[in-house]
Amino acid sequence: MRGILSPDENPAYGNWKTLPSSLWEATQSLDMQVLMRQGSEIAIQNDTIHLPFLGKTFLIQIKNRQLSWLETSDEPTFQEGLIALSYLVNLKPIDLSKRWISPMELPGGRTFFSNGSHPPKTDAILRCWNSRHPEFIATLKRLDGTFIPTGDEGVEIPCLPLVPFRYIFYEGDVTLPSTVTLLVNATIHLFFSPDVLWALINLVDHVFLKDSA
Repeated sequence: MRGILSPDENPAYGNWKTLPSSLWEATQSLDMQVLMRQGSEIAIQNDTIHLPFLGKTFLIQIKNRQLSWLETSDEPTFQEGLIALSYLVNLKPIDLSKRWISPMELPGGRTFFSNGSHPPKTDAILRCWNSRHPEFIATLKRLDGTFIPTGDEGVEIPCLPLVPFRYIFYEGDVTLPSTVTLLVNATIHLFFSPDVLWALINLVDHVFLKDSA
């Protein structure tokens, strides 16, 4: 990845255990009953929040400040923890907008997501779509993604409840390379600040790396 390193690649961040205490403290005021009503796909069992997250289930124990996955023993990364806790703290009972926009169209996005700062990472998903399409389809299915009628091929990926991404692909030719456009719902700034959204974009792209679990 050119430019600034993502937190999971930057040794200055460490792993999920180095998440800011202020973020954990913000989760202490969560009302579990309200949380379940606001996110119908979210379950709570034995004080553990079960959060759908990119095709898997994130387990979050607020009281013990513990994070893990239901399906695997892999340690959550810094970015995964940052996204999950930020999402819970900012979860709101909203309907998705009919507007789908570039991350650069979000408040503060033109500066934050510029090519010289934090450009949205889409090279892995584009390579997978362009060169390993059967693998692309299998990964999309694992993420519960769906096709949408736009571009040469368009897909919608439910990253978290109420937080979908759309990727619009266009085939290249002998003179022009294939391209992809990432769109987010116009409500996403209600859930994530630009840096946390950038982390989520990183994670989605990483899922489409070759041999990614």
